[in-house]
Parts: sequence; C-alpha cells; structure tokens
Amino acid sequence: MKEADERKVQNKHAYQFAVRCDQAYQQFDSNIGVIENMMYHILTSARVIDRNKIDITKGETEQIAPMTRMQLTIRDLEIENRAHMNQIAENLRKMWNLMANLYKFVGAHRLDGKVFMTDEEYTERVINMTSELKKNGVDIFQERR
Repeated sequence: MKEADERKVQNKHAYQFAVRCDQAYQQFDSNIGVIENMMYHILTSARVIDRNKIDITKGETEQIAPMTRMQLTIRDLEIENRAHMNQIAENLRKMWNLMANLYKFVGAHRLDGKVFMTDEEYTERVINMTSELKKNGVDIFQERR
C-alpha cells in the first residue's frame, strides 16, 4: 500500500497501474471475467438446445455439421443436446464456485481505498444472472441428473 501511495504522488498513471496489478484486484477482475465467459457459454448452449428441440419435435432437420458439412440427423441432435446439457451443468458448478469466491470481496478495500463490491452490488449481480439464465430456460441452481 505504501509503495502505491508513493506512486500516486509521483505519477498518477503509475499509481493506477499499481492498483490494478495488486493481487486482490487481479483475482477480483479475473473472477468477474470468467463469470461473464461462463454466462456466455451457458446461454449459447441453451440456445443450441432450444434450436435442436424445435427440429427434434418436428422430426426433421436441415442443420449441417459445421466441421464435416454433413446433414445432421435427429439422433445427432439428441446427442448434441445431451452434450450441451452436460456442459451447462459443468459451467454452472464452476460459476457457483466463482460466485462464492466473489463474495469474499464484498466490503473489502482495494489499494486505492475503494470497495471492491458492496453487498447490494453482489446481490444485484446474482439477480441479473439468475434472471438472464431463467429467460433462457436455465435454473442457476439446477443439479445434474
């Protein structure tokens, strides 16, 4: 902290870099980024599952496998859906862990004296995540079956 304060006096930009290079700040920022990445992957998988369910219900598909450029079958879509459901479950488990770790930053102070995150900000993040996932048919607390 003392080193960062000395940099603040000497050079504003060096001080800002020092704050962001702090190990706690790096971990906090990394957790946020990984959570957002997990959300992207979960939502992408949920959309693929929904698209596949439409074709499975119709009993026919015009989907083409991206790598082989071959026509997919209904059985292929069912297998793909199972794989995506497993991926969603895996990503949710990782996200639970990350959200638990993120809560450790609630009320904690950064090098520059600012609070990483308030309890209200944490709660708002959880509510927004839960809502976005639910809109796409994913329960954040679902367990693998």
